[in-house]
Amino acid sequence: MGIFDVLRALFGGGQATADDGRTEPTAEDESATTPDDDGAESTDDGGFRIPENATRDERVPFGALAATNRAELHENAEEFAEFWSEYELDFTPSSIPDVDAMVATQQERANYLSIDLGDGYEGAVAPMASEPAAYFGEVMVRNYDAEWTFDEDFGWALQFGNGQIVNIFKTAHQALEGDPPFVMLHDTFVEDVGLDGDLLDTDGGRAAVMDVDEGIDPDDFDDEAIAAAAGERDAEELIEDVRGDAEDHVEAWPAYEFDYSVESLERLDELVTAEFSGPAFADAEVGSTDDEASILLTAHTVNAGSYFGEVLRRELGGSWRHTETDGLQLELPVSDGAARVSPIAMAESCLAGDDTFTDRYAGVREVLDEVGEQLESGD
Repeated sequence: MGIFDVLRALFGGGQATADDGRTEPTAEDESATTPDDDGAESTDDGGFRIPENATRDERVPFGALAATNRAELHENAEEFAEFWSEYELDFTPSSIPDVDAMVATQQERANYLSIDLGDGYEGAVAPMASEPAAYFGEVMVRNYDAEWTFDEDFGWALQFGNGQIVNIFKTAHQALEGDPPFVMLHDTFVEDVGLDGDLLDTDGGRAAVMDVDEGIDPDDFDDEAIAAAAGERDAEELIEDVRGDAEDHVEAWPAYEFDYSVESLERLDELVTAEFSGPAFADAEVGSTDDEASILLTAHTVNAGSYFGEVLRRELGGSWRHTETDGLQLELPVSDGAARVSPIAMAESCLAGDDTFTDRYAGVREVLDEVGEQLESGD
């Protein structure tokens, strides 16, 4: 399968131009769309679906050019395994190192093909990235809690059971200039998503995954309904929720080994820096449901704050309390009295970059000591 055999497998109709000026057929400029058997639209002549959020002033995402539907993704993966038969590509996780080995021998031959999709849309794809990414994705689908999905930002992408959507085709294209990425990607997903599998390289690095979407649509959130539902919950239910939110936080980030120890707060700070300090959350607002970034930041603030509160409660004693006036707070013992703190409000400050959980814990300890001394000196 030469590079234009790959091209023919990926495209049908129109004109695509390789870096050296050669041309091959691609999608017709205009075609009526019809739903395929998995619900994602494809064109009557086998053309590509343009993601809803694609714009004409930017190239359409790599994932939109990977296939016209799920069946074609499966077919591309099968053809890839058949063509590279000298490697043991049997769709098991243990075959992924062979994918990296193959890519390493071919990277210097990788070409980008420019695609005119018509109606002002253009794209480009490197088959040497797209085909192994399709095989890798199919391995993940067949062996783990994952499936192919069409994302309106990424095109075809991997979606895991926790709802996380990964732009696997962009990740593969970005890796063409570096080391083959697929073993690192597999092990990153095993650790960060919590997949039920073994690491392929226990001493290896972890991949920088391009663009992660939690699959949340802000239009699905009804602010009035959410507020009404919250108002119907009693104090015991809210306290039970916060403990569940803490557990959700632990389960969502297995690579950080959150064990409710004081030492784990350093890892919590590392998580905030790695996941929530980038430009994607620069304009996000806790409590807002107007955009996906704000929804995610709010959810993670609640979960991280609940975890922080549980660390405080287990280390310092005390219990959760809820009142109509102050909401949910953690009541901590001090001398013959008690002091109340709001871990979730503290978490909001930490995720905004204004503080750290490590410093907040030290601050709570300091305040408790000072209040205790004052109470004792007044006896």
